Amino acid sequence: MFKYINKGSDRITTDIVNDQNQDGTHNQVHDEIKHYLGCRYVSAPETCWKIFAFPMHGRAPVVERLYFHLENQQPVYWKDNHEIGTVLAKSTIKESMSTTWMDSNKIYHHGRDLTYAEYVSKFVYDARKRCWKPRKQGNTIGRLIWVPLSSGELFYMRMMLSSAKGSQCYKDIRTVENVVYHTFREACFAKGFLGSDQEFVGALQEANSWGTPHYLRKLFVKFLFMNTMDRPEYVWKQTWQWMADDIVFNHRRQGIQLTDKEKMHLCLTEIENLLQANRKSLRDFPSMSYPLGYVVNPHQNNLIYNELAYDRDILAAEFDKCYQSLTGGVYFLYGYGGTCKTFVWKTLSYAIRSTDNIVLTVASRGIASILLPGSRTTHSKFAIPVPATQNSTCNIHQGSDFAELLHITKLIIWDEAPMCHRYSVEALDKSLQDIMHNGNPFGGKVIVFGGDFRQILPVVPRGNRSDISMQL
Repeated sequence: MFKYINKGSDRITTDIVNDQNQDGTHNQVHDEIKHYLGCRYVSAPETCWKIFAFPMHGRAPVVERLYFHLENQQPVYWKDNHEIGTVLAKSTIKESMSTTWMDSNKIYHHGRDLTYAEYVSKFVYDARKRCWKPRKQGNTIGRLIWVPLSSGELFYMRMMLSSAKGSQCYKDIRTVENVVYHTFREACFAKGFLGSDQEFVGALQEANSWGTPHYLRKLFVKFLFMNTMDRPEYVWKQTWQWMADDIVFNHRRQGIQLTDKEKMHLCLTEIENLLQANRKSLRDFPSMSYPLGYVVNPHQNNLIYNELAYDRDILAAEFDKCYQSLTGGVYFLYGYGGTCKTFVWKTLSYAIRSTDNIVLTVASRGIASILLPGSRTTHSKFAIPVPATQNSTCNIHQGSDFAELLHITKLIIWDEAPMCHRYSVEALDKSLQDIMHNGNPFGGKVIVFGGDFRQILPVVPRGNRSDISMQL
């Protein structure tokens, strides 16, 4: 209450003094007056508050976060030394805060008129025993955890939990007026929680008066990315003919008459191409139709497909260009310029990629990353946490598309490696060992580190800033 009202603006005072005597020894005189005047100012109200030992801060009432999940998708936690079979054999593995709430509704009748968020007002959750018990004292406010719209059914389940009372199973949550719906999304529509998306239809209709069909398709893709349409299939059915106008025109010029079904699927193909360019797909939106006969990349992995989508002739030409630039002299891979080093990285990258292999090029800094072909920063590419600690690992899930990409990667080039903290390198080392299922350094992957150690400030034991600067 008093700290941010009375503390004033942040200030700093510097003082240049000569702390050496004429004989070269340091002056160790301690000015007690200056030290006293430099103390923290305490206002009179804050002083009285502290003298009477009143609490400086507090929180009332207590707010408890309520977790939930879809059926059979509860999180499971175990330690590294536990065996998976032993963990799965536990009887409590299917119990969670939300499932035990459903079980508690079967036992306690006086809690069936409460929603999940209201349940904590009369019951207490025992996390150790994984059960709900009647509350004897105190007051607590329950809050459902936030989930984004992109989470799909989990988002709609949260909407239903805000009004569902006395649910004893997941089917009860999906029930509206004695009608059981197949999905939580359908139940939300029946409950009236979702809108008609007429504003998106109006936006596309307005853009149709001055925009091209290609622009309309890009606008529709942006609507999909925003995850704000409750019924994207409804918007699609109302506007697809505007988005397919140029497709019909181009085929008509060739003397080809298309049926409505063919127009629709050709338009969906164009939309799918736009989504694929941004690592998304119409399959990420279950309510949307998928184009018939769409040629999917053979790897079923967009990351691998994009890494291999290089023209071999262009790569071979780039390799020859880099090689010619490097021949005819002796080059040293140190120094501050980095031009020769960049040529070497490009040569390695083009040479390996021209043989249909994958090379991942990263750099510790953004400016250095733009000099390499297809490069990104290490934190962006490998999902290294910020800040990295001794126990940090990369946010790469086993079995994901990026994990499959790392499995078949031939070479990893990491430029400006000395500029990165050692914990970032160790995080990638531990993650690659986990992904490759071995204990070899970096999972057995070949990694080329580049950089100049002279760009790093030296470490002077028990030295100040001036001592470090003098070593440069």
